[in-house]
Amino acid sequence: MYEGQERYLKLLGSYSRLKLIATLIAHSKEDLTLYMLTKYSKLSKDIVRRNISILVDAGFVDMKLYDTIRIYALSENNPFVIGLSEFLIKSKLI
Repeated sequence: MYEGQERYLKLLGSYSRLKLIATLIAHSKEDLTLYMLTKYSKLSKDIVRRNISILVDAGFVDMKLYDTIRIYALSENNPFVIGLSEFLIKSKLI
C-alpha cells in the first residue's frame, strides 16, 4: 500500500471525520460554518473544530476565510475525496 493511501485510510478511520465528510456532502449547496457543521452533524463543537482542521490539513476540505468567518466545503480538487463522495452518494449512505 502506498504511503498516501495509508494516510487517507487512517483519516477515514474516525467516526467523527466520516460524519463531517457525510455532512459536507449532504449540504454541499450551502456555505457551512463551524456552527452549521456542529448543528447538522450533531457532534460537539470541540470535536468538529479538532477534526475539521485535520481534514483541511489533509486536503479533504477547503476553508475560505471571510473576515472572521470560516466557510468549509469538500475539496473539489482531491480525486480521493471526489471518489469517496460519489461512492457514498451512489451507495445511498448519504
